[in-house]
Amino acid sequence: MADLTVGSWYISDVPPDWEVMAGYGIRRTAGFPSVFLFAQEPMPPEMTLEKYISKQMDAARVLFREPKIRDAAVIAIQGATEARQLGLSWPTADGRQVVQIQMYATDGSVVGNATFTTVEQELPHVSEALHTMMAQLRFLPSPPAAVPGQSGR
Repeated sequence: MADLTVGSWYISDVPPDWEVMAGYGIRRTAGFPSVFLFAQEPMPPEMTLEKYISKQMDAARVLFREPKIRDAAVIAIQGATEARQLGLSWPTADGRQVVQIQMYATDGSVVGNATFTTVEQELPHVSEALHTMMAQLRFLPSPPAAVPGQSGR
């Protein structure tokens, strides 16, 4: 199995039926192409993680038709000083339901978003891989200094 690093995000073992999309995340190669995408940016000055997430959900309300947003819950992500997870779903024009799990992490200076997206019908097929990847998820905005004689990721 391969590992994945996108910005400050890291997963140690990409499942075998998923492929790396360099610089973005991973995509499921079997069945519906579920994706797990990663992004980050500097934390805006005077912004809390809760306020940042609120602004992201304001944008979701504009972008998606009738989004259902579940409250953000505190979670632990290795490397983050603070992290939250929330659920988001919305109907498609063809009657399917898009499901997202969004994880936000910060160290105070950088904020990152890890977003898993699929359709509701695919959840039974991807839940095991999703839980495995979420358990491996790391947010490392300030990587440790390289140790002489050891290679990087």
